[in-house]
Amino acid sequence: GPWPGEPGLGPRDAERLGAGLCLQCHLCDLACPAGVEVSSLTRRAKALARRLPRGGYRRLMDDLLADQERFGRLAAAVRWPRSLLHGTSPWLGRTVDGFAGRLVGLHPARRLPRPPRQPFRAWFEATRRPREERDRQPVILFVGCHGRFHDPVVPRAAVEVLRSAGYRVVAAQEVCCGSPALSVGDEGRARDSLEANARLLDHLSTRLGGGVPIVSPCPSCSLSLRRLLPELIGDGPARAVADAVWDLGEFLAGPARVGLEQAFDRPRHWGDDGAPPSGEEAAVTPWTYHASCHLRALGVGKLFPALLSSLEVPGRLDAGPAADGCCGMGGLTGLTREGYDLSLAAGARVLEAYRSLAAAGPVVLSDCPACRWQIAEATGLKTAHPVELLAARLRDRAGGRNSIG
Repeated sequence: GPWPGEPGLGPRDAERLGAGLCLQCHLCDLACPAGVEVSSLTRRAKALARRLPRGGYRRLMDDLLADQERFGRLAAAVRWPRSLLHGTSPWLGRTVDGFAGRLVGLHPARRLPRPPRQPFRAWFEATRRPREERDRQPVILFVGCHGRFHDPVVPRAAVEVLRSAGYRVVAAQEVCCGSPALSVGDEGRARDSLEANARLLDHLSTRLGGGVPIVSPCPSCSLSLRRLLPELIGDGPARAVADAVWDLGEFLAGPARVGLEQAFDRPRHWGDDGAPPSGEEAAVTPWTYHASCHLRALGVGKLFPALLSSLEVPGRLDAGPAADGCCGMGGLTGLTREGYDLSLAAGARVLEAYRSLAAAGPVVLSDCPACRWQIAEATGLKTAHPVELLAARLRDRAGGRNSIG
């Protein structure tokens, strides 16, 4: 059928015009001088191009990667065998992971995330303190698929920091935000996910008294919930949820800032033997910061570096203006055989800027899991979410482990 708004344009025209090359970074929206939401047009073009006939296996694998609920459940089902394999023979574990990655269409250079020792939900339930937190203001944590299924370290750090700032954290019952489905043009699946999240989050907020902030450590989730819920769903609950969404850095630098500053102002822990706290030098981690495209599309800006500096977290390094751009990952696009070379080319300038800091051995902080994945693999540098550094500093002040991760 024709492309809505452009009579006569069909699926092959959408493909020819480059719908498949769009990384869904949303920076085109910021660059357009007329204020046109170009990302909405390319999203529609992707949906149109999806109608083209494609090999059954390739389409099946695209759908599996885009359906992070199904992919995550599959990863959870093999978590223990993978953990055992990686523990007994890391080389064999990496080899099997590489073979599995190729089966689902990943580029051979991409590596599947290591299986988590403990899923986030299990850790969260084990560390809840209902009596202590009963009178605190609630905040709903929207973890995101990466944190739920692959890397629970980030949402755990977010919970630690939010609790230290005086909040009662409630982990949402959630499904995928819909962003991966949109990257392959599957608007139907994305709408279903967004509608389910609107219903689940609105019900949870109402049960907690209404108007509860919804905070996500993943900018892609924040962007999807805040922008796409009103655009693709548009009913009352969807708009109410969208209005309540905060990106984690935005929330910590805003409503949670006073509580966070108070947590950092508390006296540092002295050991039971009367020894002073460990020296500051041991706790210093050189770091630099990468703002993801989706974070900039949210209009949030570089709040985390300013927050870390205001809390006197030392070790900041500047990668220069060359690092202010897209790393090239583009969500699922950069993971695939077809998109890998494109992703490295798109992010070449940014990646080289971080390589130039390699001698200092910094941790590259980024809110986005896809950016962290790309930068770590392309530069060999360690990456982390900024909230991991905040959590490490808070643990250090309490006399605990001060390492990131």
